[in-house]
Amino acid sequence: MNIRDLALKTLVYIDREQAFSNLEIKRLLNEEVLNQKDKNLLVNLVYGSLQRKITIDSILKAFVKHGYDKLDKRIKWALRLAVYQLFFLDKIPEHAIVDEAVKQVKRVDKNRGGFANGVLRNIIRHEKKIKTQINESKNLAVRYSIPSWIVKKFKESYPDSFVKILNQINKAPALTVRVAEDDSEAVFEELEALNLGPEYSKLPGIEKEAIILTNSSNLRNIRDLKLFKDGKLTVQDQGAIEISKLLEPKKGEKILDLCSAPGGKTIHLAQLAQGEAEITSSDISTNRLDLVRGNAGRLGLKNIRFVPKDATKFEPKWEEAFDKVLVDVPCSGLGVIRRRPEIRFEDEGRIEVLVPLQKKILANAYRYLKPGGELVYSTCTVGEAENEDVVNSLLEAEPEAELIEDDHSKSIFLGGDSFYHAKIKKR
Repeated sequence: MNIRDLALKTLVYIDREQAFSNLEIKRLLNEEVLNQKDKNLLVNLVYGSLQRKITIDSILKAFVKHGYDKLDKRIKWALRLAVYQLFFLDKIPEHAIVDEAVKQVKRVDKNRGGFANGVLRNIIRHEKKIKTQINESKNLAVRYSIPSWIVKKFKESYPDSFVKILNQINKAPALTVRVAEDDSEAVFEELEALNLGPEYSKLPGIEKEAIILTNSSNLRNIRDLKLFKDGKLTVQDQGAIEISKLLEPKKGEKILDLCSAPGGKTIHLAQLAQGEAEITSSDISTNRLDLVRGNAGRLGLKNIRFVPKDATKFEPKWEEAFDKVLVDVPCSGLGVIRRRPEIRFEDEGRIEVLVPLQKKILANAYRYLKPGGELVYSTCTVGEAENEDVVNSLLEAEPEAELIEDDHSKSIFLGGDSFYHAKIKKR
């Protein structure tokens, strides 16, 4: 199967099954025998077509006068894939793009080949005009291929710079690794020798711990690196690294990480406390918790115990039992939209379902704190509903709760994701 056919098959599958694009891509890269050039192209075609879907659909609807929405999913994605290549890639000849798309459409319906050819040739004839219209459009949803309700959420969290962020959202996210500060220089030199283009993060407070790999396309699989196998580095976004440090874990403390899977923050907390804090890692998913356990084992961390638990249900044994609690709640994930572009097609109504769960989890987490203890509430999303409003509901319900600080991470301006955090103390 050639790369474009594989990309088409993947896009249709993600659409039909509501699959996570990052997990599906990871599976493909592990299973398919592809050279690095083909792997890079596959990732580009799948992520790019998903990211630019709203813009692409606006173009296609202008040239498919009737029945676009009723087209077979496979035909629509073949056309979208072609338009993505025509408008957002510059090294593939137009005739090759059209010919491949026509073949793909004909495999679904042999009578639709002429239709696909005509639509794409017509779009090519008007390409320059279309590009101008998109770039000058006042409709930010069309210009940046992001639904209006998500644009609004980014504006709520970053009122002065949301347009700059919208510009960043369709760019490939940086691969960032976390290292121990003591090992930072030695690891940096090894990454440099591997031609991975390491750069230290510019995010205050984590400059020596976070290393951005600007040339990660040279990397087949980071798990193959000796540095990874030896536990010298862990893949983690700059914003996520910042969250763990905010909790300031110390030796001898009892610390709870609710909703802990996939475990990057649990591991970081254990390392920050130099393996001498008593850490409880809890998650509703036993399978995902096993991933955390495996990662802890790889790094030789023995101060973590693992407890499968639904965080929405209060655990009486944990009441006022912990010095620190990290509560990284399930959320809409808008802050990681670059890594999971299909998030932009989810229903805004999902937030109304999430918010009551987030409030319940935070209320439980607060009850687990000892007097004088501190918690950090975090999400990887934007907008007030899942962030400030959830925190305010706790502050209103608990007179002894004191908000120390809250903010949206600046990591999104430095190639990272967008996180919200609030640090709360129980007086």
